Amino acid sequence: MRPTPHLLFTALLLAQAAAVAGAGELHGNVLEGRAPEAKHTHAHDTVIWLEQVPDKTERQLTHVPTHWFWKHRLPPLPLRELVQSGRCYHPHVVAIPAGSELVVHNQDSVWHGPFSVSAARGFDLGKLAPGRADTLTFDSTGVVAVRCDIHPKMSAFVVVTPNHAFTQPDSAGDWRLPELPAGHYVVHAWNPDRGDSRYEVDLPAHGSVNLPVHW
Repeated sequence: MRPTPHLLFTALLLAQAAAVAGAGELHGNVLEGRAPEAKHTHAHDTVIWLEQVPDKTERQLTHVPTHWFWKHRLPPLPLRELVQSGRCYHPHVVAIPAGSELVVHNQDSVWHGPFSVSAARGFDLGKLAPGRADTLTFDSTGVVAVRCDIHPKMSAFVVVTPNHAFTQPDSAGDWRLPELPAGHYVVHAWNPDRGDSRYEVDLPAHGSVNLPVHW
C-alpha cells in the first residue's frame, strides 16, 4: 500500500526533528484498559498531542535546516480531507494543527449537509451535491464534532491541536511523537469513545519514554 501524503509529511517531520542534538523520544501504545495486553480496538481513532512545546521545537517542526545560517520552510502540508462516502465520513477522526484548512468532499452519490455546533468551530456548509467540496479553516484548538443534517447517523471529529507535535496511532495502537528536547511535557490523548486523558512526562535529553495510553 502506498503511503499517503500526510504520512510522508509526518515521516519528514520525524526525520528532520531527529537531527536535533540532545533529543529524546516519546512513544507508546493505546490500551483498552490498564493491562499491557489490552490493546484498544479503535486505537486509530485516537489523537495524541503535546499541550505545549518550546517555540524552537515548533519552528523545527515546520522548517527544514539546510545551513547553519539559513532555514528552508517545509512545503505546505497537503490539505487534509474529510470525505463523505457510503453515507459515512472518512476518516472518522482527523487531526490538524490550529490554523490549518480541511477539505470536506462529497464523494457519495447522494447530497449531504455537513455542519457543526461545536464551540471550537461551528459551521454549516449547506447542501453539498455529489462531487462537490468545500474548504474550512480551523483557528481554535479543541474537538469539533461534525454531523450531516440529511443523514443523522453520520458523524466525524476534527481534533485541532495547539502545535505540530501530534500523532495518531497505527492499526496496532502504536504511536510515536517527533523527537523533543529534554523537559517536562503534558500529553493529551483523545478518543471519541473515551474522551480526554492527560499525562505529565519528564523526557530525558537522550533515550526514550514509553507511555501507555489508557482510560
